[in-house]
Amino acid sequence: MTLVEIIFKILRIWSIFAAYTLLFSVLLSCSSYRIFEKAGKKRWQSFIPVYNLIIMLDIVKLSKFYFLLLLLPITNVLIIYIMLYRLSIVFITEKKFAMGLILCAVIFLPILNYSSELRLTEEEEKKLDNVSGDMITLLTNKQYDELNKQEDTNPVIDNVFKADIKNYEPSPTFRANKLKYKKIIEEEKPIIVERVEPVEVRDLKKNKFINPKKEEEDDSIEIVEL
Repeated sequence: MTLVEIIFKILRIWSIFAAYTLLFSVLLSCSSYRIFEKAGKKRWQSFIPVYNLIIMLDIVKLSKFYFLLLLLPITNVLIIYIMLYRLSIVFITEKKFAMGLILCAVIFLPILNYSSELRLTEEEEKKLDNVSGDMITLLTNKQYDELNKQEDTNPVIDNVFKADIKNYEPSPTFRANKLKYKKIIEEEKPIIVERVEPVEVRDLKKNKFINPKKEEEDDSIEIVEL
């Protein structure tokens, strides 16, 4: 086998795969103009064979380097499948439709092109972001200001076994009765106490009790009444 015959065989094999790429480009020319327009491209770009492959690579967000792979045997088939798969992601499609688009582009590509619900995935995501950013609130600006002026209060739990948590107001000023112990003999015997005049509580934490008449501090007292 001469060198010329080997070259002719290689070119024959290459022509078979090149025909596959060319047929795919013709398919795009016949049934992809709405896809091009929806993706922000011009309609006439879809009608030019080979050139529409370069534009389609841009639509499916692939590098133009892949166009060189479209010119090589075997790899061109893989790149076309990748383009169809990414096309099903760029546009909103179901899984079954995506499989049909990859395996039988002759039927499913025109269906996608002439579909009345041809929508870009990126556009739908932007719409969702805009909706979440334009949430309607039922509170007026005045109500917002009033809520912001309110001070934060820490909840007080009066019992760890209760499920309800209540906010208790600070206790008001109270008075206590002074009890003076005379005798404490044994724990079993009763304690004799003498009721004395009421006193004011100045500092409960420091046990500071003041007789308002004498202004004297006396810590020998017990709180018996609030």
